[in-house]
Amino acid sequence: MIGFTAVTAAASWAGVWVAHNQWKSMNAQLQEMKSGSADTHNLAVAAQNQAIAMDRLKVAGQNQAVAASRQADATLALANGAAAQLKAITATADAAKQQAAAAILSSKSTDRLAQSGAKQVEALFESDRPWVAISLPNADPPVVGQDWVISAPFGNVGKSAGFDVSWNFKAQVVNADGPFEVLSPCSEPCSHIFLLPGEMQRLPYTKPAAEMDQKFIDDLQNKKKFMIIQTYVEYKSSDGRKMTSQGCYWYAPKLGFTSCRIGNKAQ
Repeated sequence: MIGFTAVTAAASWAGVWVAHNQWKSMNAQLQEMKSGSADTHNLAVAAQNQAIAMDRLKVAGQNQAVAASRQADATLALANGAAAQLKAITATADAAKQQAAAAILSSKSTDRLAQSGAKQVEALFESDRPWVAISLPNADPPVVGQDWVISAPFGNVGKSAGFDVSWNFKAQVVNADGPFEVLSPCSEPCSHIFLLPGEMQRLPYTKPAAEMDQKFIDDLQNKKKFMIIQTYVEYKSSDGRKMTSQGCYWYAPKLGFTSCRIGNKAQ
């Protein structure tokens, strides 16, 4: 009985020990499960925090992309503004060039108008001025033993009167190989007259009959001698401008008087 009780007690103790060991094992498992649950929770929290950080990075990246886009738009706007400003500056420069060219043309046109106006005024003065013309002398062919009368005419062919008209007149016979004296401007005493438009004056010269022998006439015909008629006229316009006319003519057989080589001048 005591042995059975001991066996029974031993068996009960064994059961208790086994149960105690099982409780310890289950408790250890429970602690492990609790620890694993904490780790899982921590991992979940870390994963959640990482997700939040990723979202924040995403948002930051989006914000940076938006900022970059806005900066790109602003840069494009600046570039477009600079291009428009450059275009405006170019247009202004072109307009300035055109204005300068127009100003130059206008200046040239003004100069031309001024020159044209001056020329018109000058032409008006010239067209309205007196103009003394010296004509070819008139004379009949020379005859032996007769006076040789020569008339040297000049007249005002202009449109206004000539004032203080004076002249110097000279008739001379020169040899073919000899020089002749060129007539100088008038020196006192000279005639001073008022010459209206269309009015004529005739300056007479007569070679006496006593000098009209056959030898003289033959010398004229053979061009050994020449009869030279010179006229120099000075006059003024109504505004006081001084003007002159000069004529030189020689007698040519069968032709009459013709211009000298020195020609005629008027100014």
